Amino acid sequence: MNLRSDIAQKYLDITGSIILVLNTDETVELINRRGCDILGLPEKEILGKNWFDHFLPSHTREEVRNVFQKLIKGQVSLDEMYENPVLTNRGEEKTIAWNNSLIRGESGTIEGTLSSGQDITERIIAERALRQSEEKYRSFFEDDLTGDYISTPDGRLLFCNPAFLDIFGFSSLQQAMNYNIQELYNSLDDRKKLLSDLQKKKRLYNYEMQLHKLDGTPIFVTANVIGKFNKQNALIEIKGYLYDVTHHKRTEEQFWLAQKMEAIGRLAGGVAHDFNNMLSVINGYSDLVMHRLPKEHPLQKDIAMIFQAGKKAEALTRQLLAFSRRQIMQPKVISLNFLIDELEKMLRRLIGEDIELITKKYSDLGAVKADPTQMEQVILNLAVNSRDAMPKGGKLIIETRNVSFSSDLELERVTMLAGEYVLLSVTDTGVGMDEKTRVNIFEPFYTTKEKGKGTGLGLSTVYGIIKQSGGYIWVYAEPGKGTTFKIYLPRVDEKIEDSVIRKSPPETLKGNETILLVEDDQGVREVSQMILSQFGYSVLTASDGETALKIIENNAGKIKLMITDLVMPGMSGKELTDKLSQSGNGLKVLYLSGYTDEAILDHGILNKGINFLPKPFGTQELLQKVREILDNL
Repeated sequence: MNLRSDIAQKYLDITGSIILVLNTDETVELINRRGCDILGLPEKEILGKNWFDHFLPSHTREEVRNVFQKLIKGQVSLDEMYENPVLTNRGEEKTIAWNNSLIRGESGTIEGTLSSGQDITERIIAERALRQSEEKYRSFFEDDLTGDYISTPDGRLLFCNPAFLDIFGFSSLQQAMNYNIQELYNSLDDRKKLLSDLQKKKRLYNYEMQLHKLDGTPIFVTANVIGKFNKQNALIEIKGYLYDVTHHKRTEEQFWLAQKMEAIGRLAGGVAHDFNNMLSVINGYSDLVMHRLPKEHPLQKDIAMIFQAGKKAEALTRQLLAFSRRQIMQPKVISLNFLIDELEKMLRRLIGEDIELITKKYSDLGAVKADPTQMEQVILNLAVNSRDAMPKGGKLIIETRNVSFSSDLELERVTMLAGEYVLLSVTDTGVGMDEKTRVNIFEPFYTTKEKGKGTGLGLSTVYGIIKQSGGYIWVYAEPGKGTTFKIYLPRVDEKIEDSVIRKSPPETLKGNETILLVEDDQGVREVSQMILSQFGYSVLTASDGETALKIIENNAGKIKLMITDLVMPGMSGKELTDKLSQSGNGLKVLYLSGYTDEAILDHGILNKGINFLPKPFGTQELLQKVREILDNL
């Protein structure tokens, strides 16, 4: 055993470097265990093979071979380290850094090279990643939507990125560098607060501020701010990263407003539902008593006062449902010009002689799809609002015209979709309003009138009707300069319906048909039965759907009309009707409800062919609706 040779071999195998001996013909004479591990091959598959042809990737093979040839010819320095990739048995590339020396024979002739190699693949990857990171950081800094800046505590800007310029409206970096950023704050106190908070906390995260652009436009920003301090703990430099959250802030405000309106709407709608049942009883019995008592009876006036109070309460509940967008709409294709013509005489009486009414109606106005009764309410409410804003007289101008938008329009935190619209504007020359009033004008129960002079639901009702009709409404006003309400309703390419014109009431309200009345509220059921019976109808009653089905089964062919409440425990009015349809019973149905029910609605719009009477209803309304349905059998 050759001990010296054995030790040399062990050294070659335990060293962390690749030891490689190449002959001048480029074949491998020797390679240690580390080299075999890197290549992933046993020694026997490496020795004797051309190093460049077998173990180097093709894209660098000739370049490295040329360096080898220059080494053995003494044309390049042996002190220089060379890096090149080698190819493993898995087809992967490993980058090796080589230190080289020449092997000479006894005569001094060069017989090959001895090379020591270090696997620097991970280092190369890390360096490449670092370069990419630096490039990305530089690109990110330049392209970042966050406004990055460095400034002194007194507001002198030292550096900023393009996003910072865009956020505040600077036209160039030079303009920004000559500007003191303290002037972007709404007040010096706001700037002092930032500096004070930074001094205490050293770093500020998600710090919200309201600033303004160069042109004075207010903006909201969220900032991460880092302070740099000297040894005396004095602030010497500020790094800030600002994100313009103005749109987000406005969207958030709009969301919370919508949430608040939804919560109030649910409450109001629920109250209105129960209240309408009570009002149906109050108004129904009041009306019946007035008809039964002689006109000269001393109680006529008292009952009339009860009835009038009930009607006022009825109007209030309808306002609650309107603003909460839970009233049931019966839209038709209408012309707003026709509606204004119909209302003009009433409007002149409503606003008084000291206010001049001016109408400007576009001659070729497009049609809209809306509930005509509710649109009348919109115009009347706006007219009343304008009248109250002109106690000393003035002008009320109602104008219509076609408008179109080729792109979405964002205004007052609301996005109006592009499309064709009909504009209805109502302008007065009254006292106008300040910004605080204008912002809150559509909120329920908000009023600037004296106590007892208004419910605060007039304009919120208008808002609810317009939104439920798929439209948009904005108000423009300044103190002392009057107010303009602009309403945009989607234009429809459909023929205006003749049914918009009010139908004549039936010749008689009496009848002798058999009617099934299904109502879970006992009071409503009893008063409705009394009204119908008094006018000659034969009335069968049921308090729920199951009872109603049994009555229909026992009176096959006799019942001509079923009047049913929509919302009932157990089985709803719609479910009751569906069961009758499945059994082949083609009974006519009149639905009653003081609240919307999605079973007969599509987003609050009454489905075609549905007969509906909203609660509370009076004697006349119930009898007319019943007669209208029966006469069309």
